[in-house]
Formats: sequence, C-alpha cells, structure tokens
Amino acid sequence: IRKPLADELNEKALLRFSNLSGNTLAVEHLLEQSIDDITLHVFYEKKVVQGSRYGLMIKGTHTLYLPDNSRIAVNEGDDVRAGESLIGYFS
Repeated sequence: IRKPLADELNEKALLRFSNLSGNTLAVEHLLEQSIDDITLHVFYEKKVVQGSRYGLMIKGTHTLYLPDNSRIAVNEGDDVRAGESLIGYFS
C-alpha cells in the first residue's frame, strides 16, 4: 500500500543501471518504517555484476523503471528473491 506522506518523509534511493548495449533501467527504493537506513554498496560508475547484491533495505518498496524493449519474466503476486530471481530480459 503506497502512503503519500511516506514518499515525502521516508528515505529514498534512485539508481540507474546501464549495460554495454546501451540498455538502461532505474530502480527506486523507498524505505518504510524500519529499524535501519537503506545501505548501498554501489558508487558512481562502479561496475555491478549481474545477480550481485549492491545494498540492503530491511522493509520497503522497490519500483523498477524498465525500457520499452524489455520483456517481463514475472507475474503480479510472484515471489522474487534478491540476487536469485530473473525479473526480465532486454529484447
């Protein structure tokens, strides 16, 4: 459930990832009530290996902004696991 006040008051991180083919996706992490902050282990222009973890968030929501040439591999309600689940493909 999205809470409009949480969008303004809670911690947020927006990251953009690109590959060598020029495909780009953005990931927004929005912290809900939590005992800890969002912790990121990724820095500007640092290479991130596919499937690797780049941070930690105890409780919150994640929003993916995918390009038009992507195909989604999951359905609404599916369980996904960080670093294990394949979300989609670039066409």
